[in-house]
Amino acid sequence: LENGAAVNDIAIHPDSRQELLVSCDQDGLIRVWNWRHKKVLCQAVPQPDVAVRSVAVSPNGQLVVAGNNLGQVFVYRLLIDTSPQAGQSVELELYINFEAHGGYRITRSLFSSNGLLLVTCSSDRSAKLWRLTERVMPAAPGSREEVVQAGAELVHSLNYHQRWVWDAAFSSDSGYLVTVSTDTRAALWDVSKGEIIREFKGHQKGVVCVALNDATN
Repeated sequence: LENGAAVNDIAIHPDSRQELLVSCDQDGLIRVWNWRHKKVLCQAVPQPDVAVRSVAVSPNGQLVVAGNNLGQVFVYRLLIDTSPQAGQSVELELYINFEAHGGYRITRSLFSSNGLLLVTCSSDRSAKLWRLTERVMPAAPGSREEVVQAGAELVHSLNYHQRWVWDAAFSSDSGYLVTVSTDTRAALWDVSKGEIIREFKGHQKGVVCVALNDATN
């Protein structure tokens, strides 16, 4: 796939039948591709000339989250039309935009396994857990239509690491989270309490990636 700028992250749509891949790059673009046909189906530019560092797709395939170099998070609805008339039409519709890390780079953004929470990792040495919310607002004077206001609520700020937090991984039940950092450490967190359970020390250099396998028979 020829992108035209350095690619920072990719995410594959959970429904393999859709054959979709989402990418983000240094030029600040988010692109949705049909990977089989090597074709860009749609793209979005959250903030012009601001690199997008991380992208992820929700477990149900309906949302895309992206984080950029200015600490901003953008959540898009991923609208897919596979009707015979449309063929395969895909759109990114902005759903929520919020400031997560006060101008510091977001290194990772990720949905929990159950899709109810979102974690962001940052160069500000923290990771944060968020819950996406929707509130029904009263109808405006003269209107009968209620307005649904979407947003993000901070659940926990996870402060333990001494340097950049690069990556995170949720357990399969979304009850635990692992974070890793340039400070050479990994940390295991209780998601409901926002408390650290265990520290992992032993690396001689910074840890920039993590995966968690907690499957049981």
